[in-house]
Amino acid sequence: MNAAELSVLSSKRIVDFENVHAELACLKKRLLQHYKKVKFPSFQLEKLKNVRKNLAEEKHTLEQNQEMLEYLNSEVEKAVEKSYAIEESTKALEERLESLKNSKQQRMLKAWVMSQILTPCSFRKLLLWLLHSKKK
Repeated sequence: MNAAELSVLSSKRIVDFENVHAELACLKKRLLQHYKKVKFPSFQLEKLKNVRKNLAEEKHTLEQNQEMLEYLNSEVEKAVEKSYAIEESTKALEERLESLKNSKQQRMLKAWVMSQILTPCSFRKLLLWLLHSKKK
């Protein structure tokens, strides 16, 4: 119904009740015909019908995603803590290995000195050996 029709109907003076009833029936009929011509996509109507259901599903999905995110964050924190522990143990093992290497070199030096003491040797050989071992 357009604005012109409404203005004509509102400006008319209808005295008879039957005429009013007939005009209202006519308007109702035209309005229903107009609504029949209007096309609405069916998939959109289905979405409108299921809005509450879809909203509940989305809320449920959101809660599940938040729970999964919290779980993954805790797993990441645990993994980071484990990596720090592994890094510390690796450093400790490297230090231990270095000390073992040093002690081995010291034992080898003592053994060599003892062998040189037992057999006649020059002081020059000892110095050369010490210089050679420090380069390694």
